[in-house]
Amino acid sequence: MKVLMVPHLDIIRDRRESGIDRVVAEYFHYLPAFDIEMVGLDSEYDIKVNHAGATDNRGGWADVAHTHGLYWTSDHDAPRWEYKTNRSVVDAIRHASQVTVPSRWVAEAFQRDMKFTPHVIPHGIRVEEWRHNFDTGGYILWNKNRRTVTCNPIAVSELALAHPDQTFVTTFANDNPPDNVNVIGVAPHADMKRLVQGSSVYLSTVKETFGIGVLEAMAAGVPVLGWAHGGNLDLVEHGVNGYLAQANNYDDLIDGLTYCLANRKTLGDNGRELAKDWTWEAVAEKVAGVYRLAGQVHGRPMFIDSSLYQLSDDTENTRE
Repeated sequence: MKVLMVPHLDIIRDRRESGIDRVVAEYFHYLPAFDIEMVGLDSEYDIKVNHAGATDNRGGWADVAHTHGLYWTSDHDAPRWEYKTNRSVVDAIRHASQVTVPSRWVAEAFQRDMKFTPHVIPHGIRVEEWRHNFDTGGYILWNKNRRTVTCNPIAVSELALAHPDQTFVTTFANDNPPDNVNVIGVAPHADMKRLVQGSSVYLSTVKETFGIGVLEAMAAGVPVLGWAHGGNLDLVEHGVNGYLAQANNYDDLIDGLTYCLANRKTLGDNGRELAKDWTWEAVAEKVAGVYRLAGQVHGRPMFIDSSLYQLSDDTENTRE
């Protein structure tokens, strides 16, 4: 089967820093083993697939929409671009015959609000590329690559105040962070990989649609501390490879850090073993199956009432 993917590897080849770019690169690498030919941008194809509502210059809707989640614009004063991105994603879903999501949490949103069940296909990892039991630098790591309302580093400060004897390394921090917080800014993935491998505990306090960073920490044998929500629920087994605190309960989160530090080796070793099940080969096999389903119903759009998802052009911060 010939597949045109948008965004295409030729477009993202020189960047590959975002989560979606890295997923695209892995799909191009692993799907050919399952009789999927990833064609060039100007080539003929059997089906077109896209990620996060991306479009190309050739026009026409994608047969498969790889949906990496939506911005929860009702929860905060969202910028205009988040609404536009959501509209692109929803339009892609409306016209696709098959839809994938990376976690059960995202699937539940579509089941509840759009009345259909997508394919849950997680992301994977190359465990062999992550060094286990790296010499720990004795720091707690929070490493989001952008600062937004949803990617709020407040948990770093709360934990740092409660654990003044611990060092925290973070890409972003709120104003006037405690003295034991080291703010490093966004780093290239290769540098961040070394930071993940050298951390004592990995913080996952953002409501991720999946959590590639969490899976990387697991592969590196680093315990994960986070809230019991979002993609964490698919990846972290409480008391096995990390600690999941009740969402927004900072007393619980603080206790969780103490637990993770006290049981670091056991939790890390367990995480490493669990990560071995999250292979890109298994992901690619599932994706190939979805592409074959799309090929069988090529050109048959799903029906969802588009009037429910229109965004007024003169509205800057309309709540959904």
